[in-house]
Amino acid sequence: DRNTLGLAFSILLGVMVLAYAVVVAAARTLSMRAIAIVVVALHVILVLSPPLQLTDLFNYLGYARLGALHHLNPYTHVIKEEIFDPVYRFTSWHSLRSPYGQLFSAFTYPLAFVSLPLAYWTLKITSVLLSLAFVGLVWHCARQLGRDPRFAVAFVAFNPVFLIYEVAGFHNDFFMLAPSMAAIALVLARRDRSAGAVLM
Repeated sequence: DRNTLGLAFSILLGVMVLAYAVVVAAARTLSMRAIAIVVVALHVILVLSPPLQLTDLFNYLGYARLGALHHLNPYTHVIKEEIFDPVYRFTSWHSLRSPYGQLFSAFTYPLAFVSLPLAYWTLKITSVLLSLAFVGLVWHCARQLGRDPRFAVAFVAFNPVFLIYEVAGFHNDFFMLAPSMAAIALVLARRDRSAGAVLM
């Protein structure tokens, strides 16, 4: 039942928020090694889970297949124009044109030529690896600023919104967040030209 599932999910999210508050408050008493192990373990658990609540991952593949496989421009056509494609029943944006930038679309196009399970796992694993890279860059930037990296990493990586809606939603935000954070790290290292190049 959707209502029961929604209520249970909301309760779980509430419990996670309370646990998050405790962990952030105690972050400076934990070792960086313990925090890193938990961050990696959470990412492994989430990469092995189905996408939670959101279907964006399938929409990415739907637009990629629409353009690369069916030769329809995803910026002028919609996913429901290829209802016989196997990805269609997993997508939710049937009547919307692609809102994603050309660079991301170009990245996803090759996934249209492999099996749907392989494309699915490629996007999942890539987004989770980029999430770990982003968290690693948060750690690096905190150290560059002379701040306690334990607090910074715990504040970002254990946030329930980050875990449930970003990591477990396998969002493409990490394709932007990781280079943006890398640019910040390069600015802190006084490598402005490299920072600008990475940001672009």
